[in-house]
Amino acid sequence: MSAKVILDTEYNPDHSYKLAERVITLELEFPKFILAEFSKHRNISFNTSSSRAIPVEKMLETIQEHPIQFKWTKKGPGMSGEPLEIDSLAYQKANDIANEIQDFLTEKVRELDALGIHKQHANRFLETFQTVKVVATANYFRWMDFLWLRIDNAVQPEMVDLAREILEAIDNSTPEKRGKGEWHIPYVDGVEEYKDLPLLDKLKISASCCAQVSYRKLDTSIEKSIDIYNKLVGGKKLHATPFEHQFVWDANSNVGNITYGRQFRHIIENTRKLNLSLKEGIKDYEISN
Repeated sequence: MSAKVILDTEYNPDHSYKLAERVITLELEFPKFILAEFSKHRNISFNTSSSRAIPVEKMLETIQEHPIQFKWTKKGPGMSGEPLEIDSLAYQKANDIANEIQDFLTEKVRELDALGIHKQHANRFLETFQTVKVVATANYFRWMDFLWLRIDNAVQPEMVDLAREILEAIDNSTPEKRGKGEWHIPYVDGVEEYKDLPLLDKLKISASCCAQVSYRKLDTSIEKSIDIYNKLVGGKKLHATPFEHQFVWDANSNVGNITYGRQFRHIIENTRKLNLSLKEGIKDYEISN
């Protein structure tokens, strides 16, 4: 379970609605069985590692490297239970049973893999024991909404642990100041080798890095980034979610999940509707970044 701030920016001019004027991109790692709960927060833009993208043996290796620590609770009515004492016999027995289930599933998934079954099927059986990697971007006040809901005794304990990790990461982060027309570009802002690249190349690299969370392995080279970018925008179907993490500050342009600006996704969508090249569509946003 972990949370790390990738980029934290804050709109600097003299406005009063301060909670909307900060955007934070986090890289998270948590048990996949709470992903459905995380996904209910629709004002958070996110990409996740995928069972369909990671080879079976790599998935099994990752499960061994990042074992799930279940937070067992007592049987009872309702959606939440009282914590089970960690040093109790029942707690240890529950861990033993979970390990037996994992061992059984590992054996059977390897059999499916050997049979030639695609990873998009075989890996699904392992999801109880998987951790998922997530890149997530939202306004500060959206993160505070998340924390207010998820740090609570009625919430599944693993989700509470994630929320506390997020709270600590945000509390220890100092936002970088931005003005109107300046960008929030995760994985690129502050990286020396990208400093002098054109804005569009920076945005492509950032979107590529956010998309690569599907594979868990990050390749930040320009060549790899352009290759992934072309796959995301190529053809008639736009794979748009990796373009939601790049954001241009503008208090008069509230479009999409993030307020006080415009996400790169919506710039791309508009240029496609107008049959413009992206280079043409983005020229109005090309200031010093």
